[in-house]
Amino acid sequence: MALSKNQIESVEDTIRNSLRNRFRTYNPYEPKPYSRWTMAGMLDLNHELKVAEEFWDFLGGNGAFQDLLNCFERVGIELRSEIDEYFARFNEASNK
Repeated sequence: MALSKNQIESVEDTIRNSLRNRFRTYNPYEPKPYSRWTMAGMLDLNHELKVAEEFWDFLGGNGAFQDLLNCFERVGIELRSEIDEYFARFNEASNK
């Protein structure tokens, strides 16, 4: 295990709180449409960028990526009804 029990609990609390806050607010750029910058031409993607497992294991040690995925899974299971309720609002809006 790359993350300690306390680190895992902290990550799960952060995920849980972030999701609950996101459910209360929609687009972080509102009232403007959602947008973000791209990295096209800014980085040598083969030498200057680590993503997914390579990134998280680089930061947290071997196995950190899997620990984080497990945190997201446990919190997702715990908040399943809240997540379903949040996305149901979009289904209701699109059916009008």
